[in-house]
Amino acid sequence: MSKRYNWLTPFSFKKFIRSKDIYFAIGLFIMTQVFAGTIGNNISVGIPIGLGLLTVLCAYLSIRQHEENNWKNVRFGTITASLAIIVVLIFSISAILRSMGYTSQAQPNQSSLNNAFIHAKIAAIFMIAIVAPITEEIIFRELIPSAIGKSIFSFSLSSALFAAAHFPSGILGWAGYLSIAIGLTYARIRDKSIYSSICLHILWNSMTIIIAF
Repeated sequence: MSKRYNWLTPFSFKKFIRSKDIYFAIGLFIMTQVFAGTIGNNISVGIPIGLGLLTVLCAYLSIRQHEENNWKNVRFGTITASLAIIVVLIFSISAILRSMGYTSQAQPNQSSLNNAFIHAKIAAIFMIAIVAPITEEIIFRELIPSAIGKSIFSFSLSSALFAAAHFPSGILGWAGYLSIAIGLTYARIRDKSIYSSICLHILWNSMTIIIAF
């Protein structure tokens, strides 16, 4: 196993704004929002956008293959442990918050997904189970931490942004998305491979589809 990440690395604002990674991350995020916005209303437009986005993601992963992010670092045990972390955190924190009187609220992200399922179920599954996990992992567990300087802190900060990007409603919504972010970040850091968190994210979203729909 290769050397672990440091807790903190020197930060250079000049290097950050000059980094191609941060602008690529912004571009991917915008493309994802466009895809999510069109998939439920115009499938003939949404599907080509989704396939184009997936092509860009695969090309990116292929280019970065020579770096630390390769399949040989992926460990089934890490993915299993990370999944367990997410489940335990969500159920335990939710139970504590509910005992304190907090109630769950409808999540904006879930509402948009429900709309997509009504109008284009197959396309919605493709978006949730494949495109979204790969895109979000590359943005929040690779590009942004890379632009800041890969460290435990940068991965944690980027994962907080991951939770915020889902626009959670209420403290239970925040608790849920932060729990997911913690599990995904653990997988990414533990194996030092973006593929580990991608596999976990695909697994989690697929489980969510099966349970919810």
